[in-house]
Amino acid sequence: MRLFSTSISTRLLLAFAAPTALVFAITGGFTYLSTRDAFRDEFARKLDVLATTIAAQVDTDRVLSLLPGDEDERWYLDLAAELERQKRAAGLSALYLIDPRGQVFVDADRSYRIEEKLPHWDADRPLIARALQRLPGAWIEDTDRPQPIYRAYKRLDVSRPDAAALGDEPSAADVEPLLLGVEAGLQYRASIRRYATTATPVGLISIALIVLIALVVSHTITRPVSLLVEDARHIGEGALDVPVRAHGRDEIGFLAKTIDEMRAALQRRDRDRQAMLAGIAHEVRNPLGGMELFIGLLREGIDELTAAQLAEQRTQLREYSGRVERELSYLKGVVNDFLAFARETPVNLQPCRVRQMFDDIVGVVAGDAEQRELTVAIECPPELAIEADEGALRRALLNLVQNALQATAAGGRVTMRADDRGSQVALAITDTGKGIPADKLADVETPFFTTKEKGTGLGLSIAGKIARVHGGQLTIDSIEGRGTTVTLIVPRRATAGAAGV
Repeated sequence: MRLFSTSISTRLLLAFAAPTALVFAITGGFTYLSTRDAFRDEFARKLDVLATTIAAQVDTDRVLSLLPGDEDERWYLDLAAELERQKRAAGLSALYLIDPRGQVFVDADRSYRIEEKLPHWDADRPLIARALQRLPGAWIEDTDRPQPIYRAYKRLDVSRPDAAALGDEPSAADVEPLLLGVEAGLQYRASIRRYATTATPVGLISIALIVLIALVVSHTITRPVSLLVEDARHIGEGALDVPVRAHGRDEIGFLAKTIDEMRAALQRRDRDRQAMLAGIAHEVRNPLGGMELFIGLLREGIDELTAAQLAEQRTQLREYSGRVERELSYLKGVVNDFLAFARETPVNLQPCRVRQMFDDIVGVVAGDAEQRELTVAIECPPELAIEADEGALRRALLNLVQNALQATAAGGRVTMRADDRGSQVALAITDTGKGIPADKLADVETPFFTTKEKGTGLGLSIAGKIARVHGGQLTIDSIEGRGTTVTLIVPRRATAGAAGV
């Protein structure tokens, strides 16, 4: 029950909380990607503006003529100052001019000397190749630094000084590519941090509220379901006097009402059945007692007849009395079968020896077996013992042995066998009779079904019931023309069912 309730509660909790968490995760991811893409677009636009501005305001032709040692020249200092101004105006962290080999001409902070190679040149080589080809997306996110940055490069075409001196239009061979390198802090990270600072507590509170609502809703659903399942189990165990406790105006309440109506109907039918069977037993038992009395008087009257009368009537009268006695015995068996099938008597579990029980049953059927010219054999370890209601189990086995004797022709054999299967014991009754037809084998355990001319059809039903209340089962194996084996499989330590025998 606990596992059942927990499973429903968990599913309801996931049904509420999982979509909420998923929405927040998707929203957060979308915000991150949108902010990053917007910053990159802004960064690319700013880079284009810078490249245009620097190309217009900086004498880039003289940049290529810079040589190591020119760091103190006025021209170099003015160029660095102009780059510094552009850097501050654009909110950049670094701004420099380099050649395609990664050698620095000038940078805004004067952190590099002329022709000094950029330290991140090798890592940025694919990025610089894209910039030289004027391909879009020429920037990289550098997170190895203490303060992560974006770094990008922009190509500037500069005429070679010798071509400019001649006053000719520069050709493709006369154009020397120059790269503008810029670095900027990752502002979108700060935007995301601000968003996370605001959204995370809201998201956590929302998820907590959703979880709380899910717990409340799941409890309102699983509580009546748990009660309903428990009450249904009680009905299955035969406790028909316990009403169904689950109520409500929803589908569960309707189901509970339907099950309770079914329980009441079963209770009424069971009560009517008990009353009917008890009435039948009462009405049959009274005339049986009178018949037994008159049979005794008839026997006494026969004994008082004269010799001549006895010679004429004794044989016929005794035949009649014998028929009445046989019918009485049959009626007693019918009544006992009906009562055994209908009665709910709690089982009385006690240790019992299987071999002793088999010997007792053989003693009861020995006369019938001898009259039918049959052999009854026992195959059972002498020390085998089980915990069972010995009276009920003996009644079931005796019924099975009598059925086997009736199904076996003269000269045949009935075997009572006990097999130890560890935690279970199999008590089998095997005959060498004609067997049960395959089309009737499935019906032989049905109450009131019989293939004999006379009989209640309750023998196997009662035996199966006795096996089930011990926590076991009854199995039937039959081969037409070779015989039948009926097996009672019971636990070595039986657990009595609620209804009893």
